[in-house]
Amino acid sequence: LFEEVPKLGILSPVSLKWGNDCPKDRKLFPMFLLPLVCYMFRKECLDGLISGTDYYDYLFSARENFRSYDLDTEICIKAYINDFMFCVTNEILIYEDEGLIYNNTQETKTESKELHRSLMFKEGMKFLMETYGFRNKNEMRAWGQQEILNFFQRNTDAKKVFYL
Repeated sequence: LFEEVPKLGILSPVSLKWGNDCPKDRKLFPMFLLPLVCYMFRKECLDGLISGTDYYDYLFSARENFRSYDLDTEICIKAYINDFMFCVTNEILIYEDEGLIYNNTQETKTESKELHRSLMFKEGMKFLMETYGFRNKNEMRAWGQQEILNFFQRNTDAKKVFYL
């Protein structure tokens, strides 16, 4: 798929749990919002997303956004800004077993699901405000939708992805 679409920067499989399936009659479908579970990156796209030199800031903003609140949206927006698409494909199906983490918090030395989600939201809202000036997640999502439109206005040839 990466060879067929030069502007494809990030590819994600579908999951029965996410609800963001690729239309059945297409190989690819552009998106900006899917859980960060299993992404495949084009090297040139990944190079444009890397901002730091240590593991805290290499791809993720781990110092400011330790629990990765809305990180998937942030990565996809940055890809579109750098002229790469984020697409989902129904040619790959993934099954995510969240129970591996949430049922083994003692062994993995992590917080409970409830505490993690509470802290992720609280810390994440602070991150969105301090980093982007957004008061809520919807403002981040609106920015994402606008960047997709901007991408296709700059890259009209990339619209062929709708016909694969």
